[in-house]
Amino acid sequence: MAPEPTPLRRTDAEPQDRPDAESETERPESPPPANDTGSPARAAEVDRAPVEGGFRKRVEEAQALLAFASANGRLVDDATIKQIADTLTLIAAGAAITADARTAFEKGYAKLAVTLAPITVETLRATDDTQGRTFWGNTKISDARIWSRKLMLLSALVAAFILFSENISRIIQDEDLAANTFGKWHDAWVVVAGILQSLTPFAYGLFGACAYLLRACQKYIHKREFNPHYIPEYFTRLLLGGVSGAAILMFTEAMLTGDGAVKISASALAFIAGYSNDFLFSFIERVIGALMPKAATTSGPPKQETTPQETAS
Repeated sequence: MAPEPTPLRRTDAEPQDRPDAESETERPESPPPANDTGSPARAAEVDRAPVEGGFRKRVEEAQALLAFASANGRLVDDATIKQIADTLTLIAAGAAITADARTAFEKGYAKLAVTLAPITVETLRATDDTQGRTFWGNTKISDARIWSRKLMLLSALVAAFILFSENISRIIQDEDLAANTFGKWHDAWVVVAGILQSLTPFAYGLFGACAYLLRACQKYIHKREFNPHYIPEYFTRLLLGGVSGAAILMFTEAMLTGDGAVKISASALAFIAGYSNDFLFSFIERVIGALMPKAATTSGPPKQETTPQETAS
């Protein structure tokens, strides 16, 4: 019978438990990253500025102005084009914009704005039908054309009022025709005709202001110079036109020329005063100069630079 195998005994030389070698070795802690702001690469990163939305928008505006200048034969110096083109290249490549690059762009953009003045990004946008909105229809038109159509509508309404007022006045002057036309309402229409006749000079002045603004508006649209920021001044011009049309009648009924006196109707004077506010103010200055020479030198408002939107005539 074979003897039973003797079980193996662990000797003292053998370790009882042999843990994993990696667990026995202590891993050194990673040192914190060193502050390398003094390195050239780090300094360049600090000098770079992020491309925020406002700056990106200004670059797009400069690109639009350059495209307009190129399409319309406006000469721009090579340095200005290069300053803007370099910035466009950096943004297209997704690179950060350094302070020097931003400064160069701002200088180039300023030179471009001076070269194309009074054309700006706002005027290009306001005269572009593709960036407009609908007005009494489904077709988009620019803000400048919308303003022009509003002026046309206002002119038509004022013209209709003038025609109505003048015809009512003529009918009232003919008693027989007035009696047959208005019948028992004759007395009421006499009162209405008086009110309309009082408002007619204001209407002629307003009509003249509309004619001036329509002429100027078409010029600005053609030259891409219509600026929506001047619309409040246009409303002021309309108001002054109406006031001037009535005020001019208080001063004169005839205009003098070199050959003598030429009679001009009250309606014509009102229209002229509304078309050119300076006509009335110049006449007032002459009257003041004739009556009070000393006061004439100080009565006028201080002179200011004429804005691009006021040089239409």
